[in-house]
Amino acid sequence: MHEGGLAHGLLDEALALAGGRRLTRIVFRVGVLSGLAPESLEMHLEASMAEHELDGVAIKSHVAPARLKCACGREFETMKMTDPCPACASLIGRTILSGRECDLEAVEVS
Repeated sequence: MHEGGLAHGLLDEALALAGGRRLTRIVFRVGVLSGLAPESLEMHLEASMAEHELDGVAIKSHVAPARLKCACGREFETMKMTDPCPACASLIGRTILSGRECDLEAVEVS
């Protein structure tokens, strides 16, 4: 259900950006810490497009890494929270700077 609401929001945003032109491609980004499955979100997006009678719109997604700040001050990107800090090798004392997002990255129109 969570992905369904997000899919509707992404599609609404894409249609607004298209400004009445024919939407041909949607690209979105899912943060690795978001808890979202890109495949599930794509499926819900396809269902939302069917409700709007939109055919032939390509969907592309990618998973964005988390950006963390270690207690030592080093900022780094990772795809796994179990990766140690590259500066001090610590696994604790981190602040999450990004990685929880789900954003519309681009739309293509014709």
